[in-house]
Amino acid sequence: MENRRGNDDWTNQLRASKETQAIALEDLRRILLGGLLRAFPRHHASDLEDAAQIGLVRILDHLDSFAGESRFTTWAMAIAVRVTLSDTRRKKWQHVSLEDAAKDLENSSPLAEAPGADPAKCTAQNNLAAILRDVIDDVLTSKQRDAILAEVNGMPLEEIAIRLGSNLNAVYKLLHDARKRLKSALEERGVHQEDVAQTFST
Repeated sequence: MENRRGNDDWTNQLRASKETQAIALEDLRRILLGGLLRAFPRHHASDLEDAAQIGLVRILDHLDSFAGESRFTTWAMAIAVRVTLSDTRRKKWQHVSLEDAAKDLENSSPLAEAPGADPAKCTAQNNLAAILRDVIDDVLTSKQRDAILAEVNGMPLEEIAIRLGSNLNAVYKLLHDARKRLKSALEERGVHQEDVAQTFST
Protein backbone atom coordinates (compact mmCIF):
# COMPACT_ATOMS: atom_id res chain seq x y z
CA MET A 1 0.00 0.00 0.00
CA GLU A 2 1.05 3.61 -0.54
CA ASN A 3 1.48 4.46 3.17
CA ARG A 4 3.93 1.60 3.59
CA ARG A 5 6.23 2.72 0.79
CA GLY A 6 8.73 5.52 0.80
CA ASN A 7 10.33 6.98 -2.30
CA ASP A 8 13.10 4.37 -2.37
CA ASP A 9 10.58 1.57 -1.91
CA TRP A 10 8.64 2.70 -4.97
CA THR A 11 11.64 3.14 -7.23
CA ASN A 12 13.27 -0.11 -6.11
CA GLN A 13 10.11 -2.16 -6.50
CA LEU A 14 9.31 -0.67 -9.90
CA ARG A 15 12.77 -1.74 -11.02
CA ALA A 16 12.52 -5.17 -9.38
CA SER A 17 11.62 -8.61 -10.75
CA LYS A 18 8.38 -9.07 -12.65
CA GLU A 19 6.32 -10.26 -9.69
CA THR A 20 7.44 -7.49 -7.33
CA GLN A 21 7.13 -4.88 -10.09
CA ALA A 22 3.64 -6.08 -11.04
CA ILE A 23 2.40 -5.64 -7.45
CA ALA A 24 3.89 -2.12 -7.24
CA LEU A 25 2.43 -1.19 -10.64
CA GLU A 26 -1.05 -2.34 -9.67
CA ASP A 27 -0.91 -0.38 -6.40
CA LEU A 28 0.35 2.69 -8.24
CA ARG A 29 -2.34 2.31 -10.92
CA ARG A 30 -5.04 2.36 -8.23
CA ILE A 31 -3.52 5.46 -6.65
CA LEU A 32 -3.30 7.25 -10.00
CA LEU A 33 -6.83 6.28 -11.03
CA GLY A 34 -8.24 7.43 -7.69
CA GLY A 35 -6.45 10.76 -8.01
CA LEU A 36 -7.59 11.25 -11.60
CA LEU A 37 -11.21 10.43 -10.73
CA ARG A 38 -11.10 13.12 -8.05
CA ALA A 39 -9.30 15.66 -10.24
CA PHE A 40 -11.44 15.10 -13.36
CA PRO A 41 -14.93 14.14 -12.13
CA ARG A 42 -16.55 14.97 -15.49
CA HIS A 43 -14.30 12.67 -17.50
CA HIS A 44 -15.40 9.17 -18.44
CA ALA A 45 -13.92 6.59 -16.09
CA SER A 46 -12.69 4.54 -19.05
CA ASP A 47 -10.71 7.54 -20.35
CA LEU A 48 -9.12 8.02 -16.94
CA GLU A 49 -8.28 4.34 -16.74
CA ASP A 50 -6.49 4.68 -20.08
CA ALA A 51 -4.67 7.79 -18.80
CA ALA A 52 -3.56 5.91 -15.68
CA GLN A 53 -2.19 3.07 -17.81
CA ILE A 54 -0.36 5.46 -20.14
CA GLY A 55 0.90 7.29 -17.07
CA LEU A 56 2.41 4.06 -15.74
CA VAL A 57 4.32 3.57 -18.99
CA ARG A 58 5.63 7.16 -18.85
CA ILE A 59 6.59 6.75 -15.20
CA LEU A 60 8.60 3.62 -15.93
CA ASP A 61 10.25 5.33 -18.91
CA HIS A 62 11.26 8.33 -16.78
CA LEU A 63 11.96 6.58 -13.50
CA ASP A 64 15.61 7.64 -13.59
CA SER A 65 14.57 11.29 -13.71
CA PHE A 66 12.80 11.12 -10.32
CA ALA A 67 14.99 13.26 -8.06
CA GLY A 68 13.24 12.54 -4.77
CA GLU A 69 12.38 16.19 -4.13
CA SER A 70 8.74 15.28 -3.49
CA ARG A 71 6.80 12.16 -2.60
CA PHE A 72 7.04 9.62 -5.36
CA THR A 73 3.27 9.39 -5.69
CA THR A 74 3.04 13.19 -6.09
CA TRP A 75 5.58 13.05 -8.92
CA ALA A 76 3.76 10.10 -10.50
CA MET A 77 0.37 11.82 -10.23
CA ALA A 78 1.74 14.91 -11.98
CA ILE A 79 2.69 12.70 -14.93
CA ALA A 80 -0.77 11.10 -15.02
CA VAL A 81 -2.44 14.53 -14.90
CA ARG A 82 -0.29 15.74 -17.82
CA VAL A 83 -1.32 12.65 -19.79
CA THR A 84 -5.00 13.41 -19.08
CA LEU A 85 -4.72 17.08 -20.03
CA SER A 86 -2.86 16.21 -23.22
CA ASP A 87 -5.54 13.69 -24.16
CA THR A 88 -8.26 16.26 -23.43
CA ARG A 89 -6.59 18.81 -25.72
CA ARG A 90 -6.13 16.20 -28.42
CA LYS A 91 -9.81 15.23 -28.34
CA LYS A 92 -10.86 18.87 -28.41
CA TRP A 93 -8.93 19.45 -31.64
CA GLN A 94 -9.17 16.03 -33.31
CA HIS A 95 -11.93 17.06 -35.73
CA VAL A 96 -10.65 20.60 -36.36
CA SER A 97 -8.53 21.22 -39.44
CA LEU A 98 -5.50 23.47 -39.36
CA GLU A 99 -7.28 25.92 -41.65
CA ASP A 100 -10.35 26.06 -39.39
CA ALA A 101 -8.19 26.59 -36.31
CA ALA A 102 -6.55 29.55 -38.05
CA LYS A 103 -9.72 30.96 -39.57
CA ASP A 104 -11.25 32.44 -36.40
CA LEU A 105 -8.26 34.71 -35.78
CA GLU A 106 -7.55 35.46 -39.41
CA ASN A 107 -11.10 36.72 -39.95
CA SER A 108 -11.54 38.27 -36.53
CA SER A 109 -13.47 41.52 -36.35
CA PRO A 110 -12.13 44.65 -34.64
CA LEU A 111 -11.83 44.43 -30.88
CA ALA A 112 -14.91 45.57 -29.03
CA GLU A 113 -14.53 48.52 -26.72
CA ALA A 114 -15.12 47.29 -23.18
CA PRO A 115 -17.15 49.47 -20.78
CA GLY A 116 -14.86 52.03 -19.19
CA ALA A 117 -12.01 51.25 -21.58
CA ASP A 118 -9.79 53.98 -22.97
CA PRO A 119 -11.11 54.70 -26.50
CA ALA A 120 -7.64 55.75 -27.67
CA LYS A 121 -6.16 52.47 -26.49
CA CYS A 122 -8.92 50.46 -28.17
CA THR A 123 -8.23 52.30 -31.42
CA ALA A 124 -4.51 51.61 -31.08
CA GLN A 125 -5.20 47.93 -30.45
CA ASN A 126 -7.44 47.64 -33.49
CA ASN A 127 -4.91 49.47 -35.67
CA LEU A 128 -2.09 47.21 -34.50
CA ALA A 129 -4.25 44.09 -34.96
CA ALA A 130 -4.94 45.17 -38.54
CA ILE A 131 -1.21 45.66 -39.16
CA LEU A 132 -0.50 42.21 -37.73
CA ARG A 133 -3.12 40.61 -40.00
CA ASP A 134 -1.68 42.39 -43.04
CA VAL A 135 1.88 41.36 -42.18
CA ILE A 136 0.83 37.75 -41.61
CA ASP A 137 -0.82 37.70 -45.04
CA ASP A 138 2.08 39.47 -46.76
CA VAL A 139 5.21 37.76 -45.44
CA LEU A 140 4.24 34.26 -44.35
CA THR A 141 3.71 31.20 -46.49
CA SER A 142 0.24 29.67 -46.25
CA LYS A 143 1.67 26.84 -44.14
CA GLN A 144 3.40 29.27 -41.77
CA ARG A 145 0.28 31.42 -41.55
CA ASP A 146 -2.05 28.53 -40.73
CA ALA A 147 0.40 27.05 -38.23
CA ILE A 148 1.07 30.25 -36.31
CA LEU A 149 -2.62 31.27 -36.21
CA ALA A 150 -3.63 27.78 -35.11
CA GLU A 151 -1.00 27.93 -32.36
CA VAL A 152 -2.26 31.33 -31.18
CA ASN A 153 -5.80 29.91 -31.20
CA GLY A 154 -4.68 27.17 -28.81
CA MET A 155 -4.10 24.15 -31.02
CA PRO A 156 -1.33 21.98 -29.48
CA LEU A 157 1.86 21.71 -31.53
CA GLU A 158 1.45 17.94 -31.68
CA GLU A 159 -1.88 18.40 -33.47
CA ILE A 160 -0.38 20.96 -35.86
CA ALA A 161 2.37 18.46 -36.70
CA ILE A 162 -0.19 15.72 -37.38
CA ARG A 163 -2.17 17.93 -39.74
CA LEU A 164 0.98 18.95 -41.58
CA GLY A 165 2.08 15.33 -41.86
CA SER A 166 5.24 16.42 -40.07
CA ASN A 167 6.97 16.13 -36.69
CA LEU A 168 7.45 18.42 -33.71
CA ASN A 169 10.98 19.48 -34.62
CA ALA A 170 9.84 20.57 -38.08
CA VAL A 171 6.90 22.49 -36.57
CA TYR A 172 9.21 24.23 -34.08
CA LYS A 173 11.39 25.36 -36.98
CA LEU A 174 8.39 26.40 -39.07
CA LEU A 175 7.06 28.58 -36.26
CA HIS A 176 10.53 29.94 -35.42
CA ASP A 177 11.05 31.02 -39.03
CA ALA A 178 7.55 32.51 -39.14
CA ARG A 179 8.17 34.59 -36.01
CA LYS A 180 11.47 35.87 -37.40
CA ARG A 181 9.73 36.96 -40.60
CA LEU A 182 6.96 38.65 -38.64
CA LYS A 183 9.40 40.48 -36.39
CA SER A 184 11.43 41.78 -39.33
CA ALA A 185 8.34 42.83 -41.27
CA LEU A 186 6.84 44.63 -38.28
CA GLU A 187 10.09 46.45 -37.57
CA GLU A 188 10.18 47.61 -41.19
CA ARG A 189 6.79 49.18 -40.50
CA GLY A 190 8.11 50.81 -37.33
CA VAL A 191 6.41 48.38 -34.97
CA HIS A 192 8.62 46.80 -32.32
CA GLN A 193 8.01 44.04 -29.80
CA GLU A 194 7.72 46.54 -26.96
CA ASP A 195 5.00 48.40 -28.89
CA VAL A 196 2.93 45.23 -29.19
CA ALA A 197 3.35 44.40 -25.50
CA GLN A 198 2.49 47.94 -24.40
CA THR A 199 -0.53 48.27 -26.69
CA PHE A 200 -2.13 45.02 -25.56
CA SER A 201 -1.18 45.27 -21.89
CA THR A 202 -4.06 45.53 -19.46
